[in-house]
Amino acid sequence: MPWYAWLILLVAIGSVVGGLMML
Repeated sequence: MPWYAWLILLVAIGSVVGGLMML
């Protein structure tokens, strides 16, 4: 897995968690 795939994965998970915390 290339390094940017992990970066995209972290951003995606972070946005989901952030969205849930905003609710």
